[in-house]
Amino acid sequence: MQELYNYNILNDTIFKAAIYVRLSREDEKDGQSESIENQIKYLKPIVKQNGWALVDIYKDDGISGKNIKDREELKRLILDIKDKKVDNVLVYKIDRLTRSTKDL
Repeated sequence: MQELYNYNILNDTIFKAAIYVRLSREDEKDGQSESIENQIKYLKPIVKQNGWALVDIYKDDGISGKNIKDREELKRLILDIKDKKVDNVLVYKIDRLTRSTKDL
């Protein structure tokens, strides 16, 4: 029997997880090692360990976190959440999702 946290209690199904990754040009200049590949490599095992179903990986590469409206993959993720295709979203760090708390 799987652990309770693996299930969406509302509809008795396994959680549908999404991974959102982003790397901006500013990040590359800073020499950070948070590449898209490294973020995915870190997050995929978390999905597996929890028994969640990985729906998709949403990648905004080379896009600043300052403007939420310029990120096509983030917009697609939000639509998938609204369409109930995704139950939970994993990000490497909160600044990968947004640089502004007003967006949260």
